[in-house]
Amino acid sequence: MFSQRHLQPDAVTFGLFVRLEQVAGGWLAALGALSTMRTAGFCPNVMNYAVLLRACKDAGSWQVALALVSTMLREGVRPDVLAVNAAIGACTETESWEVAVGLFELMHKEALAPSTASANVVMKICGQGGAWHIVLLVMDALRAGLGEGQDAVSYGTALTAYGRARRSDQISSLLSEVVSANTEACVA
Repeated sequence: MFSQRHLQPDAVTFGLFVRLEQVAGGWLAALGALSTMRTAGFCPNVMNYAVLLRACKDAGSWQVALALVSTMLREGVRPDVLAVNAAIGACTETESWEVAVGLFELMHKEALAPSTASANVVMKICGQGGAWHIVLLVMDALRAGLGEGQDAVSYGTALTAYGRARRSDQISSLLSEVVSANTEACVA
């Protein structure tokens, strides 16, 4: 592509190329752009990978996303929260809650600060996969200060997971917490 126009690509040009391929053709096209980038002697950076991981998320290609995260780590490219969030998001339409939890744990291992949105997606995936006990642990982490703390989505996601698992004890406890939190918000 570049040689036909006598252009000298650089890392920024390739970054745009990866993004354009992702928009136009999805993750497979973006993966091809990443390969072209390597062939031209450029090393992909976290932003290039994040774009590709976002394409995997949009396509629900969690296996490819997981392979990309492994490649990043092997190549010494430190993932950021956006890249890992995209990889976790790629697991949404599967019951691969173990993969999502592994990626969530990677954030801690890499000293990244997971957001409440990160936690909410992990809870959703775990709830879909029947792992209500993991949802409980993530809610506890949110209460302890993970991310920005629990929000309405956190409560709704946890309630849905507990409902699917028929955990009336957890539902009652969480509803009491929601009522208490709303009362405190009204008083403040």
